[in-house]
Amino acid sequence: MATAMQNDDSAIEKWKLRRTIQYLSSLRGHGTSLVTIIVPAQSQLSQTTRLLTDEYALSSSIRSPQTRHNVQQALSAAQGRLRLYTQNTLPKNGLVLYTGIVDDGEQNRETKISMCIEPLQPLQRDLYRCTTILKRIQVSLPKKHGRGGQSAARFERLRREAVHNYLTKVAENAKSVFLNNQQHGLCNVDGFILSGSANLKEELVKSDLLGTQIQNKILRIIDVSYGGDSGLQETLRLCTDLLADIKLTQERELLNEAFCQINLSSTKNETNTVSYTIGIDETSLILNEGSNLIDRLIIWENLITKRYVYQKRDEEKIIIVADNEQQAQKKLKILIKENDNEQIECIDEMNLIDYLTENYKEMNMRLYLVTDRSPEGQQFRLGFGGCIALLRYPISTSIFDSLENNNENNEIDTYDY
Repeated sequence: MATAMQNDDSAIEKWKLRRTIQYLSSLRGHGTSLVTIIVPAQSQLSQTTRLLTDEYALSSSIRSPQTRHNVQQALSAAQGRLRLYTQNTLPKNGLVLYTGIVDDGEQNRETKISMCIEPLQPLQRDLYRCTTILKRIQVSLPKKHGRGGQSAARFERLRREAVHNYLTKVAENAKSVFLNNQQHGLCNVDGFILSGSANLKEELVKSDLLGTQIQNKILRIIDVSYGGDSGLQETLRLCTDLLADIKLTQERELLNEAFCQINLSSTKNETNTVSYTIGIDETSLILNEGSNLIDRLIIWENLITKRYVYQKRDEEKIIIVADNEQQAQKKLKILIKENDNEQIECIDEMNLIDYLTENYKEMNMRLYLVTDRSPEGQQFRLGFGGCIALLRYPISTSIFDSLENNNENNEIDTYDY
């Protein structure tokens, strides 16, 4: 079965951009000292420049001297960045600027940040929104019952009122998230899937609470056995045909294919050969061979493992993959004589994923970065160490004997993912 998940430069670029956004999301500043500017390609750059000038003038009224200084520095940095562009040289997808003064918690000092990003897809608006797209609403609705005597009708009215209020709340939240008021209430998604274990979803569809913009884009109504996250995962599984192009669906298909290939290879294997590796230790051993053995490498995108390169004088380099320098030193002692350890120095230290994303083409392999947001992704991270390599042809299992001996001696710590 051929996997639907694409392996091209755009997938790697999306991962790099996502990691940059995660880094920016973790930054904190004093007051309003962080400035974010989104400039679509079709917007007038002069208007953005004028807006920054007006904001700089307004910032003089900030009471706190420290906050006022930080805000003005951030605005000045943004103005300096925008001066590098004209209306004709503005990137075709638009521009996103991040400037300001951030707190460096480790060194207890402030650091300036000025970053300019060209998005992978064209920006449609210059609105910056810092709300969460998904909202979780919890409610406890009264159940139907035949008791109550003369008050049964009143209890039923109260139940219907509670249901109506809940559906109204759901519809209002959906409109606030999925309808763009700046574009005359146009829906900003391609379609909706409604799922649930009761008949509330049918009542919501039959009512006019959602409005025609959302109502006309409902693709499917699904009955599921569970609520919450379990019901969401069941919905994704039942709608794989609609979500074929979604990254999460592609990840699940890719991982299921890898699991099946490993299971099939383990079942049919009657010789001492394998056509896959599991975990960082086995995979790094194959990578260090440098013989283009790996056809596809699947790795968890948040893996914290680093790649250390050691060298003793003019001798060949020793490559160690470990979570930190302490683990790398333990592995190094196994490979060399302990009395020679002082003469070896670390000449390079790099995050393993960064190294792979920069060099996977030279290694002649396909690289896939996956998340742990699906059940298959959780199994991949916890059960397979967040790393699986599918080889071009079977190799002898004797190549991994050194790893087994080291594990038996308890000289190498296990990875904690």
